[in-house]
Amino acid sequence: RMGGWGSDAVSTLRIGYAWGMSFLAPLCIASALFAGPQEQEWGVHDMERPLPPRVEGAKALELPAPEGATVLFDGKNLDLWQHHDGSAPKWQVKDGYFEVKGGSGDLRTKKAFGDVHLHLEWRVPKSEEGKTGQAFGNSGVFLMNTYEIQVLETSTNRTYADGMAGAMYGQYPPMVNAGAGPGEWNSYDIYFQSPRFENGQVNRPAWVTVFHNGYVIHEGRRYLGATTHKRRASYSSHGNALPLRLQDHGDPVQFRNIWVRPLPWSIDNWGQPHYVDNGMPSEVLVKEQSRFNDIAGDLRKHVERITAIHPRPDGAHPSGMQMASSCIASELTSMGYEVHSQTFLAEGRPYRNLIVRIGSDKGPLTVIGAHYDVCDSSPGADDNASGVAVLLELAKHISHQRILASTEIKTPLELVFYALEEPPYFRTKDMGSAHHAKALKAAGTEVRGMISLEMLGYYDETEGSQEYPIPAMAALYPKAGNFLALVGRPEDQAWITHWNTAMGQSMSLPLETLAAPREVEGVDFSDHQNYWDAGFTAMMLTDTAHLRNPHYHKMTDTADTLNYDHMADIVSGVLAAIRALDKK
Repeated sequence: RMGGWGSDAVSTLRIGYAWGMSFLAPLCIASALFAGPQEQEWGVHDMERPLPPRVEGAKALELPAPEGATVLFDGKNLDLWQHHDGSAPKWQVKDGYFEVKGGSGDLRTKKAFGDVHLHLEWRVPKSEEGKTGQAFGNSGVFLMNTYEIQVLETSTNRTYADGMAGAMYGQYPPMVNAGAGPGEWNSYDIYFQSPRFENGQVNRPAWVTVFHNGYVIHEGRRYLGATTHKRRASYSSHGNALPLRLQDHGDPVQFRNIWVRPLPWSIDNWGQPHYVDNGMPSEVLVKEQSRFNDIAGDLRKHVERITAIHPRPDGAHPSGMQMASSCIASELTSMGYEVHSQTFLAEGRPYRNLIVRIGSDKGPLTVIGAHYDVCDSSPGADDNASGVAVLLELAKHISHQRILASTEIKTPLELVFYALEEPPYFRTKDMGSAHHAKALKAAGTEVRGMISLEMLGYYDETEGSQEYPIPAMAALYPKAGNFLALVGRPEDQAWITHWNTAMGQSMSLPLETLAAPREVEGVDFSDHQNYWDAGFTAMMLTDTAHLRNPHYHKMTDTADTLNYDHMADIVSGVLAAIRALDKK
C-alpha cells in the first residue's frame, strides 16, 4: 500500500434523492441512514409508527475490554454491582454469564459514570419463545440510571417501534432491527454523552450513538429527556456522574462481557459554529470569524483525537473502527450535518463509510474522500488522520460560511470517510471506497470526479528527501519533499488541471502533478482506484507517503511529525477548487 507513489504492495431508507442515495438499498447489507431530527410527531408507544428494516444474520461482536476500561462483569462475579438499597446482587451467575432473577430488583453499578463507551452482551433464552410483545425477554440498560436503551427479543416479535430492542425507550426506534434471535447473544456498544445543565435547566441534551451487533442503530441522537413510561420525556437536573443500571422486568435475560471506559472526546470542546443571523453586529461576526481562523490549530486537534483512539482503528479491531467512526460522525453532526452511514460486511463483520451530502441535488456529483483506518495499529497521523482532518475542517468551513455569509455550495458534493483502505483489504472488494463507488455506478449517478485525500501532512525541505518510483522522474520533479502532489491517469488530465489551477491560485504550498498510466507503481495507491474501476474520473492528493515520510506505517507516525500550516493551506485550496466548480 498505499498513500503516494511507490510501495510493495435501513429505519426507512431515504429514497428519491436526485443524487441517488437510494443506491444504498441494494448494496448495503444493512444501510443505516441517520434521518436527523424527527420530522413527524408520534405518540409514545404508537403502534402505527413504522418499524425499521430487518438485518438478517447479525450476531454479537465479542469485543475484549481495551486498556483503561473498567470491567464490570468478567464472567465470575457481581462484586461491582448492587441493588437499589445497597444489598448484594440476587441475580444468578453461571457459566460465564449472569441472569436476571425476577422480582429481586434492578442492578446498579457501585461506581458512578458520566460520558462513556459501554460494551455489553445479552441474550434472551430460547425457553422464553412463545411470549409476545413486551413480555419476550424484557430488560433495559440505563445510562446514568436515567436514559434507557431497551433490551428485548424483537428479531421476529412485534411490539411498538419505540420499545423494541435498541430503542431509546419511548422516544426513538432503532434505525435497523439487528437482533440475533432467541437464544443468541447480542452486543451493544453505546457511546453516550451526558446532558449539561446550567442553573437547573438543560442547555445541552444527552446524546447517544449505539451499535447493535455492529450495526449503527442511533447516530448522535439526542435524548428528549429521562426515560419514562407512556408519557413524554423531560429533563430534570442531576449530577455529572451516576450509576449504570440493568432493569429487572421479571424476565430471565442474561448478560456477559460488560465493560465501560470514559468517552475520549467531548462536543463541549469542539467549538462548533454558532447559528447567528447575518444581521448580527459586525463586532459579533468578527468574533465568530476569529474562532475559525486557527485552521492549523484545529487540524492538529482533529489528528490528536483520532490518533489517541485505542485500540487503533484498523480492520482487526472493530471497537477501534467503531470509536473512530463515532468520533468523526459526532464532529460532523456538531457542525449541523446529517450523517449517512453506509454499512457493509467484511469477513462477516460490519464496517461503515460515513457520508455527508452538500450542495444541489441536481447535476454531476463531486466526491471527496479519505479513509480513517490505519495500518497494523500504527498511530496513523499522516496515514491517514491527516486526510480525515482536512476533510473535517473542509466540512466545518463550508458549514461556517453558509451560516455567517449565506454562501451556499452549489455543486453536488459528497464528503466520504471510508473504512478499510489498508491491508489486508487494499485492492479487494471489501474496501469501503469500493462499496461506495460500486453503489454510485449501480444507481446510475453522474459523477464529475473523485478526489482521494491520502496522507497530506508530512513535508521536508531537505535536498534529497524526496524519492520517486521511476529514477528519471528525479530530473523533472523537486528533490525536496516540500510539495503536494496531484496524481491521476492521462484520461484524468482535465480533472487534474482544474484542481491544480484552482488550488494554485489560493495556496502558497507548491503543487506538482502527475498523469501517468495506472501501471506506474503508486499511481493507484489509494481509494481513487475504485472509482476508476467503476468508470469514473478520479485522482489523489498526497504528500507521496513513504517516498518522503520515514514514519510511514510505523509507530513513529505521530501527530507531532506533521506540518499543520501546510495542511491548512490545503483546506483553503480544496475549498477554492470547489468554489470554482460552482462556476462551471
